[in-house]
Amino acid sequence: MTEPASAEEKKETGLSLELIGGMVLFFDFLVLFFLPAGLKIGQRVGFSAVLVIVACVAFGLVVWGHMVRVRAEREE
Repeated sequence: MTEPASAEEKKETGLSLELIGGMVLFFDFLVLFFLPAGLKIGQRVGFSAVLVIVACVAFGLVVWGHMVRVRAEREE
């Protein structure tokens, strides 16, 4: 049997999720940077789809991490 995670471990997990979400969002800005080149070669739909999907994943990770941290702080 595994022991339940302590509040400190949950805080660290939440922070890690938020940081990963931030890095994914940075990657999304790189996609946005290359969007004009994609438009010139006719890949508007592909770049736009990647942009939206990656942004949703990034914001989801940030929100999930924040929720984990808030719950861990309430447990203390």
